[in-house]
Amino acid sequence: TASATDSNGASVQDLSDAGTSPIGNNGDGGTSDSTVFAAADIAVAKDMQVVDNGDGSFDLFYTVTVLNTGSAFLSNIQLVDTPSPALAEASVALLSDVDVVSGTATAGSYNLATSSNLISVANLLAGDSFTLKYSIRIVPSNTNDPSAISNQALVTADDGAGGQVSDLSDNGPLALGDN
Repeated sequence: TASATDSNGASVQDLSDAGTSPIGNNGDGGTSDSTVFAAADIAVAKDMQVVDNGDGSFDLFYTVTVLNTGSAFLSNIQLVDTPSPALAEASVALLSDVDVVSGTATAGSYNLATSSNLISVANLLAGDSFTLKYSIRIVPSNTNDPSAISNQALVTADDGAGGQVSDLSDNGPLALGDN
């Protein structure tokens, strides 16, 4: 709030308005709207449980969580999971395709051999998240370098101000911080 006294001794005041112009309503709300700070940020974590089948094959159960860690609405969220060449060579079966288990998103699909968009539609309000799961079977001996079996997810989103935010998945169950 700005307050002053005019040349006739009358008190005048004005509440700030969001935007760059001191006159009018700047196109949002009324003439005295608060200036709201909005920062866009996103985080993703990927957890894996391994089951040894006793025959040289292993079942990998993935849980991926995406969290809007900023204060701005995020839209057009893309979650791409890319297997390493060794993982693609070792993969023998998709046990269960992508399933959204919490939050609001539309499941995509997992491709054993190439990059996959794990969701087809998702938007997140500040503080909201979604979690999905999928599982595959691998035979490490199918690749020349079993130590190179890996994959990492990349999440990207539009921030509503013409920019984009992104994050590479951390290993573990928590999207906040480093696991």
